[in-house]
Amino acid sequence: MTALSRSSARRDAVHLIDPTPPPVTERVRRPAATGFIRPQTSSRVLLATDLRPGSAAATAAAVRLAAALHASLVVVNVVEPVRDGPVALRMDQLRGRNEAAVQSIATDARAAGVDTTFLVWQGEPGPSVVAAAEAEAADIIVIGATTRPRVSRLLLGSVSEHILHAAHCPVLVVRPREEP
Repeated sequence: MTALSRSSARRDAVHLIDPTPPPVTERVRRPAATGFIRPQTSSRVLLATDLRPGSAAATAAAVRLAAALHASLVVVNVVEPVRDGPVALRMDQLRGRNEAAVQSIATDARAAGVDTTFLVWQGEPGPSVVAAAEAEAADIIVIGATTRPRVSRLLLGSVSEHILHAAHCPVLVVRPREEP
């Protein structure tokens, strides 16, 4: 093969294998922007609650978010092991009390039209919530922020901070409304 025939062969190959895509005849529509969750897929919102009054704002936000996205809601509460204290409750008593409260949240969410399940786990709250989110394939975790003083958070740590750093999905931290 001569240099001229090699050159024309390359030119023919370029015409046969054109790297530019063919013209688009149809316009592709993207789903409505919702930030990080696509509403046409099966979405799952995980609410991590400690059942304190300050977590009511996070509960309301999680129910509204799940309803807006037509997503299912998983309500998770973690029963911490009792270390020391003046009143020692048995773990089954703590779990039963928390289960009733979480079931009440689930009932309220179902009344709002949201498909809801609940879990009550035992362990350390931060790692347990992260594990529950992974096990339940959560698309987002909603958690309330505590109003503890900054020094206390530095010494004891923060459950929401642990979840923010360790979670596999986005985390929405909801602060309670301040009373006027």
